[in-house]
Amino acid sequence: MKDMKLKFDVIIVGGGAAGFTTALSIIRPDLWPAHFPRSVYSSNNLRPLRILLIEAQSDLLRKLAATGNGRCNLGNLHVTAADYPTFTVVDGCKVDGCKPDDLTKDLPVQALNFWSPRDTVNWFLNMGLALTAEEGRLYPYTKRAASVRDVMLNCFWSSQRDNTWQNTCEVYCDTAVKSVSYDGNKFKLLLSSDRCVITDKLVLAAGGEVQPSGKHFAGSGLALAESLGLVLDQPRPALVPLQLKHPLKRVAGLRCHGKLTVRRLNRTDIAGADGIDLFSDQGEILFTDYGLSGIPALSCAAALGVPAGPESVTVASDSVGKKGGKSLLEEVAILDFFPEWSEMKLSAQLVYNASVHAKSTFSADVDYYQANCQTDYRSKESSASRADIKQRLSELSHYDQIYFTENEYQAACSGLLDLNLSKEIWYRLNNFAKPKSSDKHLTGQNYQYKHRGDFCGVAVENYKPSTLGREYRQSIGGEPVISVAELSSTLKHFVMMLAGTKDYSNAQTNAGGLKLKQFKTNFEARNIPGLYAVGEILSVTGVCGGYNLHWAWASGSRAGLDLLRRLSEGNARSIT
Repeated sequence: MKDMKLKFDVIIVGGGAAGFTTALSIIRPDLWPAHFPRSVYSSNNLRPLRILLIEAQSDLLRKLAATGNGRCNLGNLHVTAADYPTFTVVDGCKVDGCKPDDLTKDLPVQALNFWSPRDTVNWFLNMGLALTAEEGRLYPYTKRAASVRDVMLNCFWSSQRDNTWQNTCEVYCDTAVKSVSYDGNKFKLLLSSDRCVITDKLVLAAGGEVQPSGKHFAGSGLALAESLGLVLDQPRPALVPLQLKHPLKRVAGLRCHGKLTVRRLNRTDIAGADGIDLFSDQGEILFTDYGLSGIPALSCAAALGVPAGPESVTVASDSVGKKGGKSLLEEVAILDFFPEWSEMKLSAQLVYNASVHAKSTFSADVDYYQANCQTDYRSKESSASRADIKQRLSELSHYDQIYFTENEYQAACSGLLDLNLSKEIWYRLNNFAKPKSSDKHLTGQNYQYKHRGDFCGVAVENYKPSTLGREYRQSIGGEPVISVAELSSTLKHFVMMLAGTKDYSNAQTNAGGLKLKQFKTNFEARNIPGLYAVGEILSVTGVCGGYNLHWAWASGSRAGLDLLRRLSEGNARSIT
């Protein structure tokens, strides 16, 4: 009789968002969105199920209560596979043209198709939680994370009190799993209380907790999974600020709007012709004394260290997460200060600004720019026909022959960039002006490539040899100048060499985890029947904006639905 009490239909390890969702999906199918096959799971068809939810912390949903700075960004109305760089980079085959791994690709794509943003909304509305949205981000109407946790716990415990669905879920808090074994039929778990529990269906939802060294704790979800023979991608910090090799310390604390892209370059191609854009995000970017922060930087960090194809240079697994998660030099951050503008429009604006604010030596076309080009992209009205303007702009190939002195440069950037930021960019662009004695043998473009690309990390692929040679002759030994074409290209492609990310103490979540190819689309392990994994323990990391909680709801509900179906139908064939 004692052994029967320790036998459960399902044991869920981890009482966070994903694990709790799995349990709630089993014991409260009445909360499912309306389009789910509710008739199959009427209470008349279900035998009483006994569930066990094990949580190492003192409370369930503890992290949820603190997420989003206490506001809880619980989802997003615009979820796509592209918002999860950890599987779009590899499984979407952006890396070195590798062929898709269908076993890996099917899981996240079908999970997102199974659980849409509308399902998140309906699920919480069914729980009685009022929602609001800000730029697609879903929040509780109260803007308090505690409200989300309260309604979820209320729905959970109310089912235990009235027993409508005849299913029970016991909860063991302050309980760790010391070990797990599998005999080919059942799972046996040894708990920190020295109690043993047994089940046919085990769900690992304990997250991807790791130590500051990058190693996972003994008894963590990852350690339990490894003990069962599953393999994982190296854990690393995610949603974490970026560290730069040459941070812009003089503008630390400054914020700007822009589009940030992380790119992986091959070691043999520093010009970046064969580079792979890992991820891009647009929004407010914060310069810090160590690198970059802000939502775009945090989102891009999730793509760093993603394993690439066999021909690519990747981050060494033993270097990630140690003293800031070091990455190789081949990974760079590219900042577009004006993502809404083309280089041609930006060049026209720079020339116009310089003509207005500084005494210029390039007045030949100023009257035309002032009369036509500035109005071309501000309104549909112009003193010249739009066709005439388009034709004129197409002829401005001589932008690389128009040069700004420092005063003209500052005038051109006035109204476009913060003054301190424009000074920092000028300093970096012209740090080459006084050659080192060891570089006397370098002439022309060779000198430019060495110093502009090496010191400040500006996009060397944007410097054309003809422009470089001409600019070098004009600037060496005299006043530094920069061509309009090069300036606009730099402001559209400002490249900064990455030194890695901040460490786990600064990360909102972890990347890495169990490799997806080991699981079917119902989140059951392919080689271990009855073993499921959901949430953060899997090698899936979304960008900022509610995408990681959406993954928790999607994976937890998908696994919970499959478990309920199989158990209620007497272990019938599961969904594949």
